[in-house]
Amino acid sequence: MLWEIDLLPRAGQPDREAAALQHDLEHLGRVRPRAIAAARGYLVQGATLDQDAAGRLARELFADPLAEDARWAQVGDPALNAAPSHLSAQGDVQLVHVLLKPGVMDPVARSAESAAEDLGVDVDAVRTLRKYWLAGLEVDDVARWGAKALANDAIEEIVVGPLSLQRIDLGQSYAFELRTVPIRELDDAQLQRLSITGQLYLQLAEMQTIQRHFRDLDRDPTDVELETVAQTWSEHCSHK
Repeated sequence: MLWEIDLLPRAGQPDREAAALQHDLEHLGRVRPRAIAAARGYLVQGATLDQDAAGRLARELFADPLAEDARWAQVGDPALNAAPSHLSAQGDVQLVHVLLKPGVMDPVARSAESAAEDLGVDVDAVRTLRKYWLAGLEVDDVARWGAKALANDAIEEIVVGPLSLQRIDLGQSYAFELRTVPIRELDDAQLQRLSITGQLYLQLAEMQTIQRHFRDLDRDPTDVELETVAQTWSEHCSHK
């Protein structure tokens, strides 16, 4: 399950992130939202993560109880899109999410994963996010100017409107396996066959040179070493 945990300034607390964005948008000179609200948040994925566990993360790990209110729901729940109450009378309100692009390091999220484990809450992945509600702007204005003020395009992406993510983990777990190629005892025919099946495409004399080298070292090469030699000996960008 994929949950979103939002952290908003408590009543009476300043919304510094919103104030900074208001200043930046006005500095651009093209858009002037009537009001802005901001929140920081986390996307948390876990096969067994339920309402109680998500609430525990929100209250005990993520939220500053003196300055922030927390709300949480599964991604896709309309409750997550609702603007804070002081924006409700401001007309059309555009919701914008800012997330790190896939593959970008997210050290806060990595720390959150470790902290969740310490709490005894089983999570598979965590991503941080920021979200903004902008009153009095059209969607086109948000798409055109919002990205310049809201995100660093090199590492961040914006999503205008609700999130539609199903999962946030990337790839799958990987266990390194060291592979050696038993080249020292091969005869000439076997060396030629290895050159083809291993996609090395080296001549027999070159394969024999490699064989002699690793005989002198009294060990067989790893697959990476053999591949590196083949690429180094290549006459082109790829193998011969």
